[in-house]
Formats: sequence, structure tokens, C-alpha cells
Amino acid sequence: MWLEVGTTNKNPKVIAHYFLNTVEKYRCLPTIVRSDKGTENVLIESLQICLRREHDDKFDGEMSYIKGKSVHN
Repeated sequence: MWLEVGTTNKNPKVIAHYFLNTVEKYRCLPTIVRSDKGTENVLIESLQICLRREHDDKFDGEMSYIKGKSVHN
């Protein structure tokens, strides 16, 4: 998890940068990421699926990302 303050929370590049910084900082990757269907999350979805594609568990690749309504995240 992370908390960042910036000028935008809608730019997918900014949100992906926060995500990658956190993965690098803690040197681990979440098994599953859940987010709403907002456009700011499209790069996180791609990154998560790509980075988990070679894992050998039931949450590898596309199973590692879940989209849902923001009230359920």
C-alpha cells in the first residue's frame, strides 16, 4: 500500500508510477490487485498481469487483477 500526494489522481502514468515505486521499495508484488473500472487504473492492470504472468499459482497472469465497483474495493 502507498499514500502519495500529487497534482492528479486521474493520470494513469502517475498512478502506475506510484505502483511501481511501491513494488520496488518493498521488493514484492501483490498476488492480487483489485480496483474500480476507472481509466486511471489501466496501466496498473497491464503491469500487474504482465509481472505475474510467469508465476505458477492460481493467481498468475490475468487472474491477478480484479475489477469491481469502487464501493467494494
